[in-house]
Amino acid sequence: MSEGAEWLQPRENSVDALVHGMMVSDGVEFDLRLTTDEELVLHHDPRTPTGRFPEQHTSSELSDEAESFESLLSQSDFARPWVEEARFVCIELKPPHPSSGKGGGWTSKVGRREHLTRMIERLDEMLDEIGVPESNCVVYSFDSTLDQAVKTSGSDLKFARLQPHMRQWGGSFVQKIVSTPSFIGHSLIGLVNSHRLAGAPLLPVAIDYIHGFKRHLTMGQTAGISGSQL
Repeated sequence: MSEGAEWLQPRENSVDALVHGMMVSDGVEFDLRLTTDEELVLHHDPRTPTGRFPEQHTSSELSDEAESFESLLSQSDFARPWVEEARFVCIELKPPHPSSGKGGGWTSKVGRREHLTRMIERLDEMLDEIGVPESNCVVYSFDSTLDQAVKTSGSDLKFARLQPHMRQWGGSFVQKIVSTPSFIGHSLIGLVNSHRLAGAPLLPVAIDYIHGFKRHLTMGQTAGISGSQL
């Protein structure tokens, strides 16, 4: 960008946005989905802006709405700081929407586990090719089959479960309602212990576990970011 030119914020989960983030900060976070040609693409929502399920299309068919992970790794301004300068990257693996017909639909956990396993295997392969140190990356997902998928894949990457358990269907209000039992049933202290036991390098949780009145709704000991609960 030339001096004095107005900076325009790139689209979320785009190559331009992530390269910029890697250059001006200590690291970035992004979301990956798996296409029919077994490629990983950068996309957060279950559907694209035109209403397509990414998992029903090839990476080339989605190029206008979801850029490929491969295209991101090909950018030296992204890959070099990650590999050589200890930038940290958080990668969220997104399972498909049940209505997409992928990942086992509405009922099969086996299908979701197999889908996540293929994502992990492909991710492992791509990161190994550019030599990303294990300490420079963590991979996480809301999906309850993540732990099983990790074991099946045999990956040496670092993984962590996101809490509370959020589904890939429904609007934000519906997702919050459906995730409430998961939120209430897991105290922050309990999550710390379970993640430590699983060997997770960090604990990715909703801010409601440590701030605001909602943290008192969880079963077990609560925690906070100030006062005696710090």
